[in-house]
Amino acid sequence: MDAKARLAALKRKRMEAKTANHRDVVEEDRVAKLPANFEAKKERAQYELSEIERKKEIEAAGGNYERAKMLNKTALDLERKDAKRKRTKNPDPGFISWEDNTARQYNRLTRDFKVDMEKYEQEKQEYGDDFYAGLSTASILPGRLKDSEEAKSRLVNVVKAQIEKRKNFHRRRMHDEDKDITYINERNRKFNEKIDRSYSKYTQEIKQNLERGTAI
Repeated sequence: MDAKARLAALKRKRMEAKTANHRDVVEEDRVAKLPANFEAKKERAQYELSEIERKKEIEAAGGNYERAKMLNKTALDLERKDAKRKRTKNPDPGFISWEDNTARQYNRLTRDFKVDMEKYEQEKQEYGDDFYAGLSTASILPGRLKDSEEAKSRLVNVVKAQIEKRKNFHRRRMHDEDKDITYINERNRKFNEKIDRSYSKYTQEIKQNLERGTAI
């Protein structure tokens, strides 16, 4: 191959590389301008389209689409779906106010509570207007209203469950009373913690010798 042919081949390769590079840049720019969840939406749309086609095929063959769909579900899929449904039904918006937190706790504690309608109607007839809460209810009902043993046991169990739950919750403490104080302010404390994470295993023996007074 002569020099002219080699030069022509090099120019052709350079143009191909330039074209491919330009194509990649254009594609990267297009992808960068897409929404952040574009790929997820695209996959979801493709899944829904495939399910529509699958439903048509199953129903055309005389089958039950919902039954065929459930046969492909695993126990883990069903658990995730049930958990998602519960979160959607009772979402936790986080702390808004003490009143809202109290209302959420009340709803949570009474969610599985079964009302005894027979006893409800009986007490309603017995107490009359005092049955409904009012300014004077607190001074009237305590001597007349009697809680059942079942209600007392239920209250005890709820309180015990709350105590056990609090045991597993530990508020982060800024200061550990059992740990030596080696800082003069909060900024210095954080700096010392960073140093300890990297060098404490090397300086532990020196520190112990200084404390015992045996360091040279």
